[in-house]
Amino acid sequence: MSNTKLLQLRSFLTERFSAVAAEIFGEIETVVEACNEENKRLRDVLHMVLNPEIKLSKIGVEFNPNSSGTDEEKDSYPPDLDAITDYPQISSMNETQEPQKHYKMSTRSLTKPKLSLQKTMLELPRMVPHQSVAPTSTDCQSFLARLTEAFKDFPDDKKPLITKMGLTNNVELVDCVLGKVPKGSPLSYQCRVPSGRDYKIYDDAPPRPLLPLANHSLEPLLALPILSVREQEHIDVMQITWEAARSLEHSTRGRKEAVEELRNLRLTSRFREICNLKPGMSNAEHLIFKMRKGFHRGKAAQIEDEMKAEALREYCKHLCVNWSTCGLVVHPNAPWLGALPDGLVYDPKETPSYGLVHVKCIGDRSFVECNFLFYQDGVLQLKRTHSTYWHIQGEMMVTGTEWCDLLVFSKEDMLVHRIYRDTAIIKVMKKKLDDFFFYYYLPCLFKTDGMV
Repeated sequence: MSNTKLLQLRSFLTERFSAVAAEIFGEIETVVEACNEENKRLRDVLHMVLNPEIKLSKIGVEFNPNSSGTDEEKDSYPPDLDAITDYPQISSMNETQEPQKHYKMSTRSLTKPKLSLQKTMLELPRMVPHQSVAPTSTDCQSFLARLTEAFKDFPDDKKPLITKMGLTNNVELVDCVLGKVPKGSPLSYQCRVPSGRDYKIYDDAPPRPLLPLANHSLEPLLALPILSVREQEHIDVMQITWEAARSLEHSTRGRKEAVEELRNLRLTSRFREICNLKPGMSNAEHLIFKMRKGFHRGKAAQIEDEMKAEALREYCKHLCVNWSTCGLVVHPNAPWLGALPDGLVYDPKETPSYGLVHVKCIGDRSFVECNFLFYQDGVLQLKRTHSTYWHIQGEMMVTGTEWCDLLVFSKEDMLVHRIYRDTAIIKVMKKKLDDFFFYYYLPCLFKTDGMV
């Protein structure tokens, strides 16, 4: 009997210590990756400052008397840059090639405009405080009672107006952005709690499309790997029709806690970590452990949820868009992939007019201090190697939308950065997500050793 208890104790301690060790190594890995990205950015900036390689071959244009001023000559443009890198590599001229001495005058631009997959839509200070400044109702009643008592012997024309309003006797309080305030006070209607009307700027907007979009299909698998009986049954159960997928999205709107079980059966996050997974079963098991564990919903997450409503309200107000909630989106062509966007957005100035929004809270005072944004040629960009960029592209891949607004809000300001569909990344992502699910994630769903 004692040996059995000892074995049970050893098994229990091994399982607990393994879980704690995996969590600690996961946090260390996250910190190291962040440090590496920051070091890479600083090295690139230092290299660009110390070793500038920009060469303007046509800066000194000489007049050729044999050429006409109206003739045009086709400009040679550099090849397209890699679609999955942050910093473009500037190709230099061949050192052995002699520079041309005469150039024909041309009315065309010397540079070819490059179609960007990002653009900044909005930058402004936040209009709401980070924390509530309104005292509790008990403190208000106590303060008003003392104030009324202090001025009770004064003539009525000398008393402050607040002491003659009867606010100490069962005053009805209503909610506002700053907390509880007396009903009818300026704060009760100037800083009212956000309602559904605050997120709908256009009353004549067309009906919201059903997600996933009907005209969007994902590339099917060429061949499924060899599956066990239980794995094949699980895949068969996951198969879903277009009508059922849209019904699932509608029924799960605003119910993030209710869809956690459905999300655990699919790949819905950590897209960049999956696509950049190092070889080895141990690395895959460690990543799956983090995915199955989920994110800790601590005090910071609660503060973020409280800030999201007002941030989305300001987003709709200043950008003049409509916002509505989204549920869990599952694509019938790949039911093992899913997305849970922060909302569906209607912008009549964009084509197509419906897109997504992804809300990200940062603990910095301003978005300029965060490590996933950088300036390239004076233009603000989201790093294409950051997990946020890959997550947004994954949501657009599953839903079929063409653009997504990244809404970044900090303690003092907010940023709206529009991200467009990146076909190059999506093509790579789809294949790697499929391989990871069938070769690593699906087998772990049926393991009995308690790893996940």
